This record gives sequence, structure tokens and C-alpha cells, in this order.
Amino acid sequence: MEEMIEYLASKDKKHESFGEFLKSDTARENKAPGSKLWTMSAGKRPPIGHKDAQEHAARLRAIAILKAKRNEATGGLKRKAAPPPETDVNVKRSKSETTAATSSKMDAIKEMLARKSAHHKEAEKEEADAIQRHLTGMEDREKVETFTTTCMEVKSVKVVTCKQCKYTAHTANAECYKKEHTLVKHTADKRFFKCTGCKKRVVCFELMPVKHCNHCNENKWERVAMRDERKVVLEGENLQLRGEERTFVNS
Repeated sequence: MEEMIEYLASKDKKHESFGEFLKSDTARENKAPGSKLWTMSAGKRPPIGHKDAQEHAARLRAIAILKAKRNEATGGLKRKAAPPPETDVNVKRSKSETTAATSSKMDAIKEMLARKSAHHKEAEKEEADAIQRHLTGMEDREKVETFTTTCMEVKSVKVVTCKQCKYTAHTANAECYKKEHTLVKHTADKRFFKCTGCKKRVVCFELMPVKHCNHCNENKWERVAMRDERKVVLEGENLQLRGEERTFVNS
């Protein structure tokens, strides 16, 4: 600021007219490497006073703006230099470290999974006993099923025969006891029959059933075992070519 004042004071002394001042000022600006603002603000002395400090700061901001515009016009802003690429040694080292860390974690996880409890032997024994009990029950069930599917009659079964009602059963009817019918207790062979019409099963203590079927009123019986053999139903056996038939539908 002091240089500017001295500069203006020296100009007032040297030039008597305003035209001469403008001519000399223009020539000085053309010779200077920067603008007039840069020429006047190139001094190194600090500003004096609050007002001079504000003016000096404003000039510095203006100079910075002019420099930025000039750099953008000429070549643009300078880009930051890209970081140097990592060498192959560093890349391989980082990959090997990552692989080693991952493998160590996996080993730790596998070790934790393979670790057993202090009472694992008792638990394994209990599990083996439960499996054995289940298999034994299945074997017993299979034996019973085999016996029932092959047994055609049961020998020497205790039964009761009513002479008035003419029936034979395991126990007598309550009405027979009330009416004091003649009841004869004896043993007989228990046989199994199935109706050929409706496939209903009955039990008979004679050689053949003498009554008609209570369900379909047929009198055609077939000798069967105590229980039908369990068979796997195939998909073709369940196929209904005409679909599901319902009686009196949409009538």
C-alpha cells in the first residue's frame, strides 16, 4: 500500500497533466509481467491500518481469482498425480497373507465343529439304544403282520351258543340272559370269510356262513386269512379313465 501511495505521489510530481499520467501508466502496465493490480500489490511491506489491511486482502483475493481464470484458460487445473501402482511383489504378498488368514480361520472353525462334548459317549449310547428299540418294535410288528396274513383259522376258541336264537358268539347277548335262554358253552374253530360283492369281512364258527351279508344281502362268501396282505398301490391302479363318478350329480 505504501508503494502504491509513493507510486501515485511520484506520478503527481513527474506529470503535470492527467493525459501524461495515463500514457505513462499504460506503458508501465504493458511492460509489467502481470496486470496493474498485480504490479501495485507486488510489494512485500505489510499493510498499515485496518482499512489498508482490508484493501490488501481484497487485492490478494482478486489476484488469486485472476490466476485461477488464467490457468483454466491456458491449460486447465492440474490433476493430482496418480498413486504409483503396486508392484507384483506387494500384490503377491497381500494375496498370500489374505489366503493364510482365511485358511487359519477355516481350520479354527473345523476344529470347533469337530470338538465333542465330554459326555458324547453316553449320548451316542442312548441314541444307539433308541435305534435298537425302534428296530425291535418294527420286527415285532412285522412278525404279527406275517402271522395275521397267513392265519386262516384259530383253533379251540371259547364260544357260547344260544339254542333259542340259534347263534354262536364269544359272549351271549344280554337279552338272552334276561329271557333265560338255553346257553351252551363250548369250543369251536374261528374262520374268516369275505363277501364277494361288497368285500365286507365276517367271522364264522361253522364251516361256512349260513346267513346273507348284512351290507349287500349277498350269499357268496370267500375264505380269507385273518388280515389282508398289505400291498403297494401303483399309480395305474388308481387311474380312473372316466374320472370320479358321483351318483345323482346335476340331476
